[in-house]
Amino acid sequence: PSRATATGRGNRDGDFLPAELGAAQRHGALPTFFGGKAQPAHAFAARGRVLGAHQLRLAQHAPAGRLKPLLELCVLRARRQVFEAHLKALLLRGRAAAAAAAAAARLPPPRATPRAGASCAARRAPGAAMESDAWPAQKQLGAQHYCLDQADSRVQRVAAHLPWYGPTHSPHDVPRFYDISGITEDCETFQLVIDLFVRRYRAMGADGPTHVAGFDARGFVFGPPIALALGIPFVMIRKKGKLPGVLVSSGKYKTEYSTDETVMRLGAVGAGDRVLLIDDLIATGGTALAGFDLVDALGASVCEFAAMVQIPFLDGVGKIHAYRDGKFKDVPVFTMVDDTTIGDKEDATPPEGTPRVVEASKAAEVAAQLAAAKK
Repeated sequence: PSRATATGRGNRDGDFLPAELGAAQRHGALPTFFGGKAQPAHAFAARGRVLGAHQLRLAQHAPAGRLKPLLELCVLRARRQVFEAHLKALLLRGRAAAAAAAAAARLPPPRATPRAGASCAARRAPGAAMESDAWPAQKQLGAQHYCLDQADSRVQRVAAHLPWYGPTHSPHDVPRFYDISGITEDCETFQLVIDLFVRRYRAMGADGPTHVAGFDARGFVFGPPIALALGIPFVMIRKKGKLPGVLVSSGKYKTEYSTDETVMRLGAVGAGDRVLLIDDLIATGGTALAGFDLVDALGASVCEFAAMVQIPFLDGVGKIHAYRDGKFKDVPVFTMVDDTTIGDKEDATPPEGTPRVVEASKAAEVAAQLAAAKK
């Protein structure tokens, strides 16, 4: 067909259409290709109406016998534009995914880039998870009870960051109340603790945990980073009245402090799951046994109970293994630091007469007094 319009003027891609259709095309009413710009997505809905509306006008301008071919050409152009738009979107999506993958490949491991902060003056070299590649020696303290070598410098470093307080400045009336904020407020030591735990459970391979379950509330400090490093879910074991949804209760149990009751969300773990239970401390074993009962009630199994500190004279490990006629006697218990490793030098109890709680307006004054007392 001739590329001249009814008015004798060319109109780019639509030069073989009547001038009125060419003008509509340039304004986005009809699709353009062959060098024309793709129209916005919202214009597609209007194009069908435009095609229909211009049929009469097209009939007025088109010579006899050319109406049907011109309409078919408009439809083909519209289909081609949809195809090219989809193709362009796929190409852009593919390029974005490839760029993201390349960027991720260039990133170092998370622990190789610790965040800078006042508590991280001595930052670890990239990839140096511990002082050496050797795993600290493991000692067996009893039947299915394991502990790291307390003479290892890394274990001693962890112990040195576990200050304790006497009854006057503790939440409970106990001889020693261990404060894990000594670990969490020093990012190097905190990372060391997580690395030691992770290395232990990663070495188990296919027999390792499928879930980590932490006890309210200090188990929430160590459990999530361990679970993230292992790439497995973290499950909360909370005190009654703290979780929403349908819950499974442990029933009431006694601890060294009080009588408690814990719950876990129904469906959080199930048959075939191997659960690592973790807390900051094991004393009488009451809290630990509540977690054992919850996991067992949900059809899963406990692959190990782990804690930062154990208090040997309370024999929490022995009570776990003797519970319910030895139902859990084959479940290992792992503790990182022994109570006897944390000496009197870690006693952080303030001088007598120091208030337990101070008003914010007096915080600087009390801090200065405590600093002077240490000199």
